[in-house]
Amino acid sequence: MGWNYALQWLVVLPFELVAAGLTLAYWNSPLHFAAWITIFWILIILINLAGVRGFGECEMVFAVLKIAAVIIFVITGIIIDTGAIPGTPKIGMKYWTDPGISFLHLI
Repeated sequence: MGWNYALQWLVVLPFELVAAGLTLAYWNSPLHFAAWITIFWILIILINLAGVRGFGECEMVFAVLKIAAVIIFVITGIIIDTGAIPGTPKIGMKYWTDPGISFLHLI
């Protein structure tokens, strides 16, 4: 099981680094995606060298960021659906028809 775990991370870690680099390079970043890979790799090494307490603190910060991101995405979706953005039409309930949603196509 230990070898399986080690080999799995030898494949997954490079994949995640490349995915992170390509994601950030997508927005026409002046840095090449290989630079982003190097930055994330160094960040991962520093987090792992920080010890158990530092690793736990980083995990807590990342968990708070994920929760905040989900909340922000939900609020943003509600704002977009209600048409609160100037110059955009209201989307909510636009595609509903009388008498409401039909579930007959699922049967």
